[in-house]
This record gives sequence, structure tokens and C-alpha cells, in this order.
Amino acid sequence: MADIWFILFASSWHDSGGLIGLSLLLTLILYLRHPSLRRTVLVWLFWLGFAAIVAILPFAPGSALANIRNAALPFVAGLVVIRLLGLVFFRLFLPPFHLRPPRILQDILVTVVFVIWGMYQLRQAGLDLSQIVVTSTVLTAMVAFAMQDTIGNVLAGLTLQWDASIETGDWIKVDDVVGKVVDVTWRATYLETRNGETVVLPNSLLTRNRFAILGKRQGKPLMWRRWVYFDVSLETLPTQIISMVEVALLQGMLSNVSVNPAPQCILMEADKGVGRFAVRYWLTDLMHDDATDSLVRTAIDAALRRNGRRFSPPQYNLLLSLDNKKYSEVRHKRHTEERLAVLRGLELLAPLNEDELLALSDRLKFTPFVRGDTVLAQGADVDWLYILIKGEMEQTLKTPDGETHSLGVLSAGSFFGEIALMTGERFPIQITALGNAECYRLDRATFQALLLMRHELAEAFSLVLARRQAQYQQLFSAHANNGIASPQPREMLARLRDLFGLPS
Repeated sequence: MADIWFILFASSWHDSGGLIGLSLLLTLILYLRHPSLRRTVLVWLFWLGFAAIVAILPFAPGSALANIRNAALPFVAGLVVIRLLGLVFFRLFLPPFHLRPPRILQDILVTVVFVIWGMYQLRQAGLDLSQIVVTSTVLTAMVAFAMQDTIGNVLAGLTLQWDASIETGDWIKVDDVVGKVVDVTWRATYLETRNGETVVLPNSLLTRNRFAILGKRQGKPLMWRRWVYFDVSLETLPTQIISMVEVALLQGMLSNVSVNPAPQCILMEADKGVGRFAVRYWLTDLMHDDATDSLVRTAIDAALRRNGRRFSPPQYNLLLSLDNKKYSEVRHKRHTEERLAVLRGLELLAPLNEDELLALSDRLKFTPFVRGDTVLAQGADVDWLYILIKGEMEQTLKTPDGETHSLGVLSAGSFFGEIALMTGERFPIQITALGNAECYRLDRATFQALLLMRHELAEAFSLVLARRQAQYQQLFSAHANNGIASPQPREMLARLRDLFGLPS
């Protein structure tokens, strides 16, 4: 590029008018094609105009002023042409080929051509370049000593541009300053913050200290992970809170919140009766961090309110505090109705009347599970009847040859463990939670008390148990010999009476 400019000027440096004309042409091109450069172009046009005015001043031919003008005019006009040609080359010619050299590299190349042009003009004026080089070396050493900080910033700027540590458009964090890089010059890096401020950071500060580039990962789109914290009373099962919040955020399609990766809710800690949760989501537009955090919080609050929960402050148990009797009664009534609805839907408990179901509802134990939990192991002793009210569980059978076979998935409304509970046999399969799941369970003592009060229930239970055993046997039939027989109702009744000590 320098050679091209040198050839161009070699043919026209004696003709200042030609240089001025070329400058005007380049100015017009840049002014029309690149509006963002108009201010820079006008500055150089000013110097060109100044040179043109000096060119027409009526100095006497052969005078000292005329000689100075004749030497300086080509030099100034050449500098203007070099600068304008550089702008045309770097800002108009290269971008269509997807070539965008760093700003500092552009300035260096233009400066080198400036120096070559200046030395050529000095040589044309009859000066010895060897003496100029020696003198300039001394002056350069003096200037370098006096401008250590400035030179350090320049070299730091070159380093940042050369290894592409930061680029225009990157969001960076330096100490407590966060902003978007809008320019990297010789001396400083310019950041625009979200508050409408422009922060000027000396380049040496960035090379000497650690800084973070936000949202930038190799091979990934520009996204920044954010954390939003909230507290909820531990009266609510954490898995319920996590599930309702994650579902609400995915269904809400919130602006600037990434769907992939999806928002994730986690339990951070539990203290003072409150669970501290955090939602981690990926922000897709780094300009709108606080606004998107607020949007996520409001979505969380709405989801909690829809499900009868709310954000909770820290809770403390004081000796002077009194239980709200009315609140406790309302809560107990709501829970009782929910449990009665579950019990009414069970085939095993169909023979019971409303009072007996009501008594059983108070004996139900809420039992949550998380993904991978073994609810009942194959061959285990069973002391509980389980009722699945939320989530899914997998039934598996391990055969003597060591293979494990899936027997299907249990969904909400299913119950299991009743045969082993009422006959004393070991549980024939394994039940595993496929995700967050919630159950109610009843112990053997509850059924014993119920049967001792109403002996006739034993026969009704035995009929249901025999049907359930036949269903299990059919389920197992596809997996070779498992040693499980299918008893008749009378045999089942005999086992039940024997286990619970009922009269024949």
C-alpha cells in the first residue's frame, strides 16, 4: 500500500494543484459514502483549505516566504491525500471483503506513510537524511523518557489489538465498571455503560489488571448467565417450588431470557424457616440486565401466587408468638379435603364409608421423593401402602439371570405395596422415582385398627388384593420364572386374617 502511494505522489508532488484536486475528490467520496467519517473528513478539508489559501497569497517570487510556501504546500497537500486515501482503503475498500484491520494498525500504516512522505520532502529540499536520522534518534530517546506513560498506553493498545483480547462490541467488566467496548485507540479503550456514560480506560490498565469479558464463550452465542434470588417458607416442599418456577419461566417466553439453555431453579440454602432459592437464566441482550432480572422476579412472584405461595421474609420462632387458630383450621380443612379426594379414588378403599375415610385421611403421611430415589426395593419388607399423588415412578423386575426388565410407569393416582403390606410377603419388584414425586402413605397399624373394628372388611380387601395379585402375575409372565403365584381370594383372605390376628 505504501508503494502505491509513493508511486502516486512521485508523479504529482510537484503539482500541488493536482494533489488538492485529488484531495477534494476523495473528500467528496468519503462524505457521501461514509456519513460516520464526515467530521474527520471536514477536519482534513480544513487543512486542505488552509493550504489552498496560502497557495494563492501574493508573495514576491524568490522571497523567503514564497520559498517556504512552495516547499510546505506539497507536503501539507500530500499529508491530506495520504490520510484520505487511508480512509478510503480501510473504510470503503476492505469491508466488502470482510477485512477490518484494527484501528491502531490502520493508524500505524498511515503514520509510516506520513514519515516516508515527510522524509522525501526533506530530501527534495536538500537536507542530508543521515543527519536527520541521528538527530531524530536523540530526540526520540528524550521524548520516550518524558512520555513513558503515554508510550505504555500505546504499546498496551497495540497488544490488545494484536492478540484480539477485546474487540469492539464486547461487554467487559473492570473492577466495578461494566460497559460495551465502542473503540480502542492508541491511548485508551472507550466503554459505553448502561447508564449513558462513556468511560475512558487507559490501555495499560487493561494489560496490567484482570478484566472479564461478559457473555463471551468459544463456539457459543453471546449470552450471560444471571442469578435471581428469592425466599419461600419451608412449609412448602422445595421440589414443588422448583417445578412451578421452572415451568412458569419456560411457558412465559420472557424477553431476553434464553430458552436453550433453559432457566434453572435451585435450592441454595435453608435457614430460619426459609428456603433460599436461585433462578439461573441466560441473558441474551446484555444491555437489559436489571430490567430482565425484574421481569424474572415478577414471573416468579406470579407463579407463586397462582399456587397459593408468596415470597417469604426470614422466620423466627418466639416464645411469645401465638398460633393463628383460624388459619390452622382453614389449612387443616383444605388438606383434609385434598386427602379425602385421593382416598375416594382408590379401589382398595372403596368398601369404606365416609367416616372411615376421614379417619384414614388424618393418618396419611406426606412422603416426597426426588429423581432416582428407590421407593421400594425388590425383596424388601413393606410396612406402608403408598399412594402416588404427583409425578411418575418406574416399576422394574430383576430376574434370576441378573437382567432388569421394565414393567411400566406408575402415574398420579396409582397405589402400590398393598399386597406385601397385608400378606407379609416381600415386595416382588422395585419402584423408582423418575423425577420429583409426591406420595401419601398408610402404615400397617392403621389397617389393623380398621380391620379389628370391622372384621367384614377383610373379605372385601381380599377380593381386591387377589385381583391386584393376578394383575401383577400377568405383568410378570413375559419375564420367565419369577416364583410368584396367583392366589385365590380365599387364600388371600386367610393370609390377611393370619397377619392381622383376625378370627376365622
